[in-house]
Amino acid sequence: MKEKEEIIKEIRTMFATLTPDLTSARLASISYSILDLVIQLNNIELGQYRQEILALSLTLDKELAYAHEIGKDIYIKFVPFVTEEQLIKAKNVAINKMRLDLTGLL
Repeated sequence: MKEKEEIIKEIRTMFATLTPDLTSARLASISYSILDLVIQLNNIELGQYRQEILALSLTLDKELAYAHEIGKDIYIKFVPFVTEEQLIKAKNVAINKMRLDLTGLL
């Protein structure tokens, strides 16, 4: 089992890679990996990170899912009125919300 400090370092490293330049799928992949690491932390210190898990889960379910939907509208559905600018803005909102969710770990 990984040590707490090692997991926190991994979370910080992964979070540092989150930028709006990533595809929405890659952003989601990294974000869910971060969630997995927070769950591992919670298992090391039972119940200590419940709030972070809940907050991050809600962000992934709302803001990140919204960014991913915009990406699908642009690249799969070819919806003409959805723009790259909207996608970048949505990704930034998701990243900033995750930063707030993980304030204690970052």
